[in-house]
Parts: sequence; C-alpha cells; structure tokens
Amino acid sequence: MRYEQVPLPAAEGGVAPAGIAAAVTRWSTSTPLRDLVESFGGRIPRASGTGAVLAYLDDFSAQHWDYRRGRERIDADEPVLAADLVRRVTAATAALGLCDRRPPRRRRYTHLLMLGAVAPACLQRVHYAGHLISAGTTAAGVVTGLGSYRRLHEAERAALAPLGLHGCAYEVDVLTAAVRDAFALGEPDKVVEELHTGPDLNRSWSSRWWHGPGPEVRVLASASSAPGARRASTLDTLRHWAREVALTLYDRVLIVTSGIYVPYQHCDAVRILALSSGCAVETVGLDPAAVPRTLPAVAYTPGNHLQELRSTICSMRRLYEAVT
Repeated sequence: MRYEQVPLPAAEGGVAPAGIAAAVTRWSTSTPLRDLVESFGGRIPRASGTGAVLAYLDDFSAQHWDYRRGRERIDADEPVLAADLVRRVTAATAALGLCDRRPPRRRRYTHLLMLGAVAPACLQRVHYAGHLISAGTTAAGVVTGLGSYRRLHEAERAALAPLGLHGCAYEVDVLTAAVRDAFALGEPDKVVEELHTGPDLNRSWSSRWWHGPGPEVRVLASASSAPGARRASTLDTLRHWAREVALTLYDRVLIVTSGIYVPYQHCDAVRILALSSGCAVETVGLDPAAVPRTLPAVAYTPGNHLQELRSTICSMRRLYEAVT
C-alpha cells in the first residue's frame, strides 16, 4: 500500500492563516488518514467542516490510539495488532509525516532548537545537530537544547550507563551532557537557575550558556505551566524560550527532533512561534545514519506511531483553532 506524502502546514516567514488552515484541512481529510481510521472501525465525516472533522478525529484517537492514558511515553502500553493492520499503520503514518528524515532546506538559521525526549533520543538529536553544524551544511547563530526537570526512568539510566553517563537524574542533565560532548564544550560560562525539590520539582527551571568560537550554545529547562499536575511539556519549553529570545519576522528557526514527532511538534511550533512573531519555522527528523557517534538505538513501534498520530491530531486541532 502506497500513498503520496501529505504536506504539513508551512511557516516560511510571515503569517498566512488561510494557507495554514487549508493545509490542516488537506491533512485531516487525506486518504491515508481516512483509510487508517476505517481500519480501526471509524469513518471521518465527509460533509462536515474541518473543525468538526478534527473534533471527530480527536475523540476517535482518544478512544483507539491513546496508549499513554496520562503516563510518560516510556510507560505507554503496546497494542497487539494483526500483521495486515501493522502494514496499514506503517504506510499511513509514513505518508502523514511521522517518518521524516529529510535534511534542512536552508543553509543558515537564526536559531537551531534540539527538543528534549527520553534519554537515548536526546543524545541522538543533539549529536545530529552537532553533525549538521560541524559538517558545515547548516549554520545557526544560537543552538539551544530545550528540556525539563523530568526524572529519568530506570530504563533511561540503564541506557546511559554504557556511555559513562552515571550522574544524570533529569532530562536536562542528559541534554547538558550531550551538548558538551557533541560541541566539545567544557563547563558552562553562565548558569541561571531556580531549583525546587519534592512536590515543587516541576517549578524548577535553569539556563546554561556556552560562548565559544562556534555558535552560542544553550540548554534551557523550563518550569511547568501546571506544576501541581505534571512536569514541563514541549509547549512549556517553546513558550519559555520564545519569551526570552523575542522572535521577529526576520528570524529563521530550525527544530531538530525524531521523525515520529515531527508533525505534532511542528504544528505546535508554528502556532506558538510563527503565529506570534511571523518567523519561519522548519522542523526536521534526525537521520540516525548521520549521527557521528554510536549511541543507544531508539526503535519505534506501531503503537508509538499511532500514539503520535493522536498527538498530531490534537496539535492540528489547536493550530486550526488558532488561525480561524
């Protein structure tokens, strides 16, 4: 089963709400998404507007594709799917943008962002970004890792141990260690932080800077916008970072993540960064073959792809509501 690639909403500089809304409509009513929904017993309404379609997809994916149920991704359940259904999931999610490995389109960016994740993915994203910079294929004025004070899972610490990274307790620690390794940095030149413990851990934040011969490098850990309920999310880190850098129409932002997360994180970044400032936003998935160092492998299952398809639907819905 083969599908044509369905483009994501673009943010090339300047705000084009009508174009973004049209792209969300094309994605949410596309053939691969319709076929996949029908494979799970649903049917996307054809006579309804985009808002109604997205509401249906939100409800449907919550029922059929939410394997986290409020937990961290590493703790999500894995569904048991027949082989034919696995093939349908693989084909559809690839066409919908969840297998992105394309290189950055531009040569120069104002900012390069590396988004936090489970520890092995953090390492891969940072080292891939370091490769882009050191190879000279991509230039950026400032390179920033965005993370949080999320406590590492036991499985994450086990993956870090063979690399000699024994002192990492939080996601931000992994980002910091990876940045120092990938960009050949020592101790940060500047640290500003507000740390909390116990039930107030989610209020913690920190910022670390390195000023060297290459681009300025930074690791930012954000506090949660709902500290009593959860740790900081990707949305929290993007908002925190955007407030500090004061983006303008002339900025070009490159986001490096893992391919499976490109659609949902791109849509959130377009909404939070591009709509407010007019800046250009491009999101790319790392190419594991281009990561210059042997790192723990990150394998994504059919359940992971369905979970992140749900994340994309939610992100598309938020973006559509923001532009309409």
